[in-house]
Amino acid sequence: MSISYKKLVNKPRVFQKLSGLEVKDFEIIAKKLEPKWEELQESKKRDGRPSKLDGLRDILLATLIYYRTYVTYEFLGFLFGLDVSNIWRAIKKIEPIDILRNIVSQ
Repeated sequence: MSISYKKLVNKPRVFQKLSGLEVKDFEIIAKKLEPKWEELQESKKRDGRPSKLDGLRDILLATLIYYRTYVTYEFLGFLFGLDVSNIWRAIKKIEPIDILRNIVSQ
């Protein structure tokens, strides 16, 4: 069993404890990030296997859990059912987005 946005959204208390945000606040952030995320995805289309992380919300959730706990990428990858290199790449994809930087610094 692994963590995902779809699983945790139904458990708001656990979601808040892991991410540091209530689901409604997380959704506000995700909606603000969507245009930049779509732009980034369009510019970096690649062939290959799709990620096990199901889009922006899973990657954002993984990033927030990482920022909140500073666990190793190995541990975070285990929680999300990914290899350490995949979790690292997923977090590095979202970190450059300016909106995320502003939200995290507040």
